[in-house]
Amino acid sequence: MPHGSDDARKRFILTTAGNFYGIKPSSSLTDSPELNNFLDDGNEFVLSFSSHGSDLHLSNKIEAAADSKEKVLVFFKLQPMVITEDNLHQSLLVSSMLESPINTLYQAVKQVFAPVLLKDERWRSTFDPKLAGLLGELEVGLGSVVRQSGAKTSARKGRMEEDVLGILTPSDEFQYWADLSESAEKNGVRERASHFAELFKPIQKEYGGLDGLSMSDVVDLVEQSRDSLDDVWRQTDYEPYRETRMVRLMDVIGGALGRYVQRKLGDVNIFEEPFVSVRENLRMGISICEQWVVACEHLTGQTWKRHAPCPWKGNKHCPQTLLCLAKRLNEVKHVLSAYT
Repeated sequence: MPHGSDDARKRFILTTAGNFYGIKPSSSLTDSPELNNFLDDGNEFVLSFSSHGSDLHLSNKIEAAADSKEKVLVFFKLQPMVITEDNLHQSLLVSSMLESPINTLYQAVKQVFAPVLLKDERWRSTFDPKLAGLLGELEVGLGSVVRQSGAKTSARKGRMEEDVLGILTPSDEFQYWADLSESAEKNGVRERASHFAELFKPIQKEYGGLDGLSMSDVVDLVEQSRDSLDDVWRQTDYEPYRETRMVRLMDVIGGALGRYVQRKLGDVNIFEEPFVSVRENLRMGISICEQWVVACEHLTGQTWKRHAPCPWKGNKHCPQTLLCLAKRLNEVKHVLSAYT
């Protein structure tokens, strides 16, 4: 086998790792025993990278750090074999690991493998229904662990509920409380979680099937969402909702609404459809974005500031990505108006 910088196998792996971390790998890494073992020993299946400052650390084990901010890059083989220049691109898989192995696996199943295996007809027809059920259960179970892990791991630090990294969609937040209402050890925690889950029910179904709603329905949903969040914040039967969770929920609702508007407007051919129709779609899209921004700012900047039982202590909150989208859509609307 060639050695050092002349070895295409090593060059591929080290260049890939360097690009991932934004670091120029040290030339000494070409002779590292971990890299040589992985390439030349058929029984060595794994090579992982982690960064230590500006240096890269190699290992033949998966070393998921306790610090969730550390990124891990993993190369692994499809089968036990020596890697050659000829089989390099047919034999290696590459995966990054961010935050935690559980969250990485959950996102991979949810975003990649479940959609491909369960929705793509080419694979669904050959996929055992029992395995499909198990894959669905795995996704649900992993999602529950990700949503609950923040509360469990941060409880020791006195930051219960402050970790919201697992909340990526409105449905994640709703399911968080549904899961907690069944899994919490203390009755009081279960009852509080059940109360929040009930308060979210008026909007839970709509966010689960957002793409199937008309734009006028979503305009109404924005108002319903504002009312539901107001009910959650104002309730006095249980310990108040956390500001950290409310800010995250406002942002993920904003994200869901923004993606919905972009998908709906993406289906509109602004150069072929009548301007009246295009303008109405743009108007409704802008209205959805602007109404949610106004709702969040009004609740956190005025309404909840005056709510004596639990006044909002933080700054007025504005979902920035949705505000930016509204501005861009307004610019498109003005440009179209100028040409008609």
